[in-house]
Amino acid sequence: MLQPLHRATVGMMHPLAARCVFWELGQDVAQKVCERGDPRFEKEAWLMAVLLEQQQCGFHILRDGQEHAIATIIFCQPRFSPGVAQLPTAPVSADAWLLSSLHIDPAFEGIGLEHVLIDAVLAHLWQHKALAVEAFGYSSTEDPLALRKEEIGLMPAQLLQAAGFEVVAPHPSLPRLRIELPPEHMLSAQAAEELLASALA
Repeated sequence: MLQPLHRATVGMMHPLAARCVFWELGQDVAQKVCERGDPRFEKEAWLMAVLLEQQQCGFHILRDGQEHAIATIIFCQPRFSPGVAQLPTAPVSADAWLLSSLHIDPAFEGIGLEHVLIDAVLAHLWQHKALAVEAFGYSSTEDPLALRKEEIGLMPAQLLQAAGFEVVAPHPSLPRLRIELPPEHMLSAQAAEELLASALA
């Protein structure tokens, strides 16, 4: 089941997404929170602040009867994501929204759910008059940040390119990619529903 991430569904986040503050806080603050604070509390506080200005900032995929999502994707306006400054191909373009992170259970990787989530974000932002979306992908694990890909929800550059994104800031490990809205190709609602039904059966 695909669910929007808004105030009523914050508690359903994928467990890794719920603890990840890489994107949401500056580097020094995030490090202190992870060492001595409560990352989950800080993440929820960040989400609530963002949701005061955006009705929605992501999507979940949930299985029937489970309390937490098997996958969560998050997007926001770049000004809400100071952690981006740590990436070598930052900043995000002024006219774009940021698709920051995608956390998914390993058992469900690579069967199409990532595309369902990305397309849901693109459709939502297109409906809300966004011009473009940018994301940081990883193409190798040579950079130390790429080694943290599962923790911080970095998406493979290849996945983003398959969804229609193009590289606008090249880098050996951590390129920045962009897609103009509306995208040329996107899963239909029926195709997304069929894929979800098959994957979650």
